[in-house]
Amino acid sequence: MNEARYIIKSESDHWSIELSFNGGSEVGKGNPSNTDVKIRLLSKVNQQWLSSPWQLEWERSLGNIEMPTGAWNGIYLAEIVNNLFFFAFSNSVICICPETGKELWKVCTGNTPIYKIFPTENNDSIIVYNGYYGFERIDGKGNIIKLNLEGETAWRVELPSEKDIYANPPYYKDGDLYSNSWDCFQCKISEEDGTIIDKQFTK
Repeated sequence: MNEARYIIKSESDHWSIELSFNGGSEVGKGNPSNTDVKIRLLSKVNQQWLSSPWQLEWERSLGNIEMPTGAWNGIYLAEIVNNLFFFAFSNSVICICPETGKELWKVCTGNTPIYKIFPTENNDSIIVYNGYYGFERIDGKGNIIKLNLEGETAWRVELPSEKDIYANPPYYKDGDLYSNSWDCFQCKISEEDGTIIDKQFTK
């Protein structure tokens, strides 16, 4: 198996966070057993200068845990929101305090690896997308979840039908949250409670 070292980054004016892992570089071949997942934090030496170097604050090894396959198709697993650091690895999200480097909370969001995390448009919560293949539905709900910044579940998404699942990561379009399902429905999702506001068959 051919391997690549994938690195996911997120930056603010002062901080840069990274999550890296070994993944397969061939379509359909999966990941190696030695994923060697690491996270690290860098800070800008002088925020006033664009050419300021970054300095390493800490780096941690998380071991050979299961990570999403098909990274070449797009994944996003690190985010800075309201001066808090969020990382997704395997099927969990962790929040880290920048001042102390301590883990504030950790939440498992499903039984499959996470492919994407991103903040809501008003930066008060995190949207998490677990991979659809093999996902076990929870209370009849789907593989997208909204967590507030304290790690509490705001909602888990409604499914277009009992046997359907979201096959593409959620995204914003004109300020509204959408995701596309395996059965070819483009679903407009309520940010308030995760219900489907509207759905359109796209095929």
